[in-house]
Amino acid sequence: MKVKQITMIMSMLIGLLFSGCNNDIFIDAQPLPSSSEITVEGDGGSWSTIIPRDGLTSIKMYNPYRDTDGYVTYYDRNNNSINSDCPADELGAIVLENPAQYYVISFYGRKLSIDSYYNCYPTDYIILLLEYDYSGTKEIRVTFTEGKPLNFVTIPIGEMTVEEDIEAISHRTSFTNNSSLTQTFEVYPFINCNCSHIVIPDESWANKYEVNDMEIPTYTGEEWELHGNYQIRLGERRTFSPSGYVYDKISVDVPPYKKAIVNYTLHYSRATQAGKFYINNVVFDQEYEMGYQSVAIYATRYDYTVDYE
Repeated sequence: MKVKQITMIMSMLIGLLFSGCNNDIFIDAQPLPSSSEITVEGDGGSWSTIIPRDGLTSIKMYNPYRDTDGYVTYYDRNNNSINSDCPADELGAIVLENPAQYYVISFYGRKLSIDSYYNCYPTDYIILLLEYDYSGTKEIRVTFTEGKPLNFVTIPIGEMTVEEDIEAISHRTSFTNNSSLTQTFEVYPFINCNCSHIVIPDESWANKYEVNDMEIPTYTGEEWELHGNYQIRLGERRTFSPSGYVYDKISVDVPPYKKAIVNYTLHYSRATQAGKFYINNVVFDQEYEMGYQSVAIYATRYDYTVDYE
């Protein structure tokens, strides 16, 4: 963390030095368009421009696609953290920092600078909103290109916990035999069941990050086991039908000219496996640890009745 703090402070000081020169050179900045788009290299990229300061009341930053709450800090010109609602003339920098993103947006006089120290996502975005009291809001959309990804090592911790019969969902289907011979009606109860899985990271920055080669709780048709190697997008639930026993069936003999009504109930169980991620950021050569919960819900059994009309 000390390396990051020194890097950020040096970036601010260099920007301040050049902004002093810019104040002598630039008499006035051109008005900003209502919306503009720029691209910055994810690992080590930078971009700067001159912005008009007259009438600038506030500057805000947000990420339209990721949860960055808790990872954005606003600083004044003395490098002290301040409230995000501070006046624009007091703002020195906005910093977004977590193990996957590190961006510094600096303001010195009329100079706006954006420095990306690393972006471990395939592509990332932020939006800067500059509010002027005479011309409304100006929007700068920033795209950060793909940088080096984080390296994840996944270690399950402790025993898997299983909760039986957390939910029961009833279904009904029927078959009419219009022939003079007995026919067999087959029902596959697990084909349309709503199984699901999600890996919940302990820290919100990791949501939507893709991790390879993960073992997850899986019901085989007989017991719960850890199976891999899955590519998992953290924090996102996926739904599926069970592969190992999806063709388990109910066979019902239907007499001639009779209607068979099959009422069946699927009983769902939930398995949870705790674990820990060991994460390496190769750009800054830093290591992190983060816990997670891997939660799977499967239809594990059924019961049924048959009525005839």
